[in-house]
Parts: sequence; C-alpha cells; structure tokens
Amino acid sequence: MRRAPTRLNRFALALIGLSMILVSLVGVVIAFNLSSQLPDLGLPWPGSDQAVLPEGEWRAEPWLPGALAALGVVVAVLGLMWLIAQLPHPHSGPPFRLHDSAERGLTRVAPEVLVAAVEEQARALPGVHGASAAVYGMAARPEIALRLSVVDSVDLARTLAQVENEVVAGVSTALDSQVEQLSVVIDVDRRSNRSASEITL
Repeated sequence: MRRAPTRLNRFALALIGLSMILVSLVGVVIAFNLSSQLPDLGLPWPGSDQAVLPEGEWRAEPWLPGALAALGVVVAVLGLMWLIAQLPHPHSGPPFRLHDSAERGLTRVAPEVLVAAVEEQARALPGVHGASAAVYGMAARPEIALRLSVVDSVDLARTLAQVENEVVAGVSTALDSQVEQLSVVIDVDRRSNRSASEITL
C-alpha cells in the first residue's frame, strides 16, 4: 500500500511557502519604494536607497558571496528532498520478530509476506475485485491498513465482518498476537457515468 505524508507535514510545508511569499512581497515593497502607498501601520519601512542589512566590515569579506551561494544550494537541496518526500510512496516496515532468544531461536517474518497474504485473502472475499494492504508496527501490536475495491452491490457490513473474521484473524494467528489497529478504505465501483465513491472506516 502507498502511504502519503501526514497532514502536519503538509501544513508545515504550506506554512513555510506562505512565509517565503510574504518575505518576497516585503522585498518588492522595499525595492520599488511602495511603502508610501500602503496604509500607515507604524512599520519602519526602509527606502529603496537605504541598506536593509546592518552596515559593517563583514559585508566586504571575500568569503561572503561563496558562503551565501553554498547556503542557497543547501536550502534548495533540502527543499527538493522535502518536496519529494511529499509524494506517496510504498511502505515496507522492518521484519516482525516473533522469537529472538537463545532458547527458542530466531524467527522473523518479512512484512511483504504478510501483505501478500492479506491482499490475497481480501481479494477472495465476495464482491471484492481489488485490494492493497500495509502491515506494520511490532509483532506484539501489529497494525493493518487495507484498501478494497468492491462492486456497488456488495454488502459492506458483511465485507467488513469477513475482513475482521478472516483477514485480520489470519494475521493474528500468524503473529500470535491481536491486531491493535485496523483501518479500511473502500472504493465502491458504481459501474455508471459517476466516478467511484470512497468510504473510509
């Protein structure tokens, strides 16, 4: 299953973008001396012929342009990495450790194995023609995120009951623990001119 960034992450990115736009607008006001056309808010707007940064010998240092250029490159790379991180990406967690001791030996289960089993079981349910899943967390407290594509005539209550009684029960049996959290998104294919509707449970 593909996981998207959290709302807080997107909110922080939007806040930084709005802050940069505001700073750019302030720069335009100063550069074109537009402060006289703005309402008097008591702000000490510098004129276009006045220095915005404080005077000092540091402005004549030979290393300053290179340092500013390097800082700009670092900021640009970090911003690009952050933007790339906003794209939905496949999620694959670390292996589930079932037994890890000298007496009982080492037993691990790859998340991909559980995901394949969950998706196969989900697709076998009546009325379900597509499924994608993610199994993550710890072996003692596993979590499942499931997305189903179903036909419009399916009994949603029955499908959810089968997910809990068959799919979730299978994961609990495999990991010998109860599933702590289950989230299900259902896409209903209405087979008409309308687009498919989405139900989140």
